[in-house]
Amino acid sequence: MSHQPLHAMTLCEILRDLGGTTPTRAPVKYAEIGVEQGRTLSLILRNLPSVHAWAVDTWESYDMSDAQHQGESYGIVPKSTQQENYRLALEALDPWTKVGGRCRVYRMPSVLAADALSRAGEKMHCVFIDADHREAAVYADIKAGWPLVAPGGILCGHDFGSWYGVERAVGWFMDEEPAANKLDVLPGYVWAIKRPSVKAIEPPSVV
Repeated sequence: MSHQPLHAMTLCEILRDLGGTTPTRAPVKYAEIGVEQGRTLSLILRNLPSVHAWAVDTWESYDMSDAQHQGESYGIVPKSTQQENYRLALEALDPWTKVGGRCRVYRMPSVLAADALSRAGEKMHCVFIDADHREAAVYADIKAGWPLVAPGGILCGHDFGSWYGVERAVGWFMDEEPAANKLDVLPGYVWAIKRPSVKAIEPPSVV
């Protein structure tokens, strides 16, 4: 994987630490919000055999002109581009999306996908966000993803340090969420917040 994007390699390391390399163990559950062409997710599924994934993306047109990248300007991502991205994602993920496979595709907003997963009783070891980089959109994805993260699991995302909207949304969330008390910034502009593990209830002291 030496020629893969740095953020993808960092994400693989996170999932390895959660047990993603051992095919005989219980599945490591991973949700990716913002799949685009499926390159990062297919890399993960190819190299980490115990990862079971949920691919979440609307693949709809959106306007990036006010997303405030540090150094470049972006405009509208057209519907035709997103349709092609969707086709390429399905093609890239095809080996793992067949019946009984390790990947499910949810073509819908993160809020709806999170609601569907919550109603199904799913909890994720890791949720990764790399979708619309406008502040409000990133914040909405974070708010949707955080309740899905199991105790001891990780909420993370891409482009912290290269997109102002990502930085502000993460900071906004951490200011209001008491359990999100430590932010790690990892190679490849990856930000990560670990959800605290559930502490064992101590027995009452005997007087």
